[in-house]
Amino acid sequence: MNSLIIHPLYKSIEKWGVINDLHIPYHDHRAVMLAIDIMEDQDVDVLVLNGDIADFGNISRHGKKTPDLNCALEDEFYALNNFFDMIRKRFINRIDAKHPRGRKVIYRLGNHEVWLDIYISENCPAFWNYLRIDKMINLDGFEIHQYNEDYRIRETLLKLQHSPPSYAKAGPHTALTDKRDFSFLWGCTHRIGHATATGDSGQVYHGWFNGWLGNQEYTKLQKIAFKYKKNHRTWQQGASIVTVIRGKEFFNQQFTIENYKACVGGECYEG
Repeated sequence: MNSLIIHPLYKSIEKWGVINDLHIPYHDHRAVMLAIDIMEDQDVDVLVLNGDIADFGNISRHGKKTPDLNCALEDEFYALNNFFDMIRKRFINRIDAKHPRGRKVIYRLGNHEVWLDIYISENCPAFWNYLRIDKMINLDGFEIHQYNEDYRIRETLLKLQHSPPSYAKAGPHTALTDKRDFSFLWGCTHRIGHATATGDSGQVYHGWFNGWLGNQEYTKLQKIAFKYKKNHRTWQQGASIVTVIRGKEFFNQQFTIENYKACVGGECYEG
């Protein structure tokens, strides 16, 4: 029984929820809301949006675009504004005794968000500073980080990145080969995976692929938006909750969403 007693030092914990790759407006609304419900019910202290929340496929470099996709940009911004308004209401503006100033929300830009910057800089550079994503979408209150800069969670040996250095051959195993003596939680791959590797220090480190929350239906627009990648219906939906102890130790609980069901922290959820 003693093993079940929580040591007083471990009462100083913080929960970080991590979601990524919604690809709005091609997101799976039901799966997204289930993930958000879980984060709220699990009372995360920090919510991280780890890239590719937007899709911007109609201005991407993934080949020639069709008129159907080119007219979708206005709808995309409308959907993005609705999503960020919801996040602000449920996290940033949610005040209680534990979070008298609300919860922190970190938005880390992914490669799809970068496409907007590239398009503006190449086609209308005079408007680049004005037509930034944080200005076109109301992101007041969000902590915004640039694409793929290392983000270390507190003093832990866990870093968040959107894109792994490589995942073509062996998934997260490939992405851990350079022995950087840090564990990593990645988005971008649209798959769920876990690997371990021994670093230069001799310690074992982890690498996680965090899945995605996109729509797996095979509609006309889906075929166009994801034509650069075959079999997008086989990508796995999921997210993670990282528990940080005293700002130094971490434990990552990665969960999958299958048929709009997920089990997290001993609780089962259905969206």
